[in-house]
Amino acid sequence: MLFMALGKPLGGWVLSAGRQAVFFIPIILMLPNFMGLNGVIAAQPITDIITMIIMGILAVKLNGEIKHSAKAQASNAKLNVMGK
Repeated sequence: MLFMALGKPLGGWVLSAGRQAVFFIPIILMLPNFMGLNGVIAAQPITDIITMIIMGILAVKLNGEIKHSAKAQASNAKLNVMGK
């Protein structure tokens, strides 16, 4: 929701669709071959961990963009004040 609210729909889509389909479906199809029923049980937590790692990467990137934008706005505001 945060990414969509900030105008980053791709990040929001990756997190929401990734958790429920893109990561989950291949994992739930592959793990039972290696782990049996425990693979089915472990599929959701593994998917959540993968999603959490991707969310962390996207959040760090978004934080950098926000800081860069804030610095640019602050320097523009300073120039506007000095110019008047």
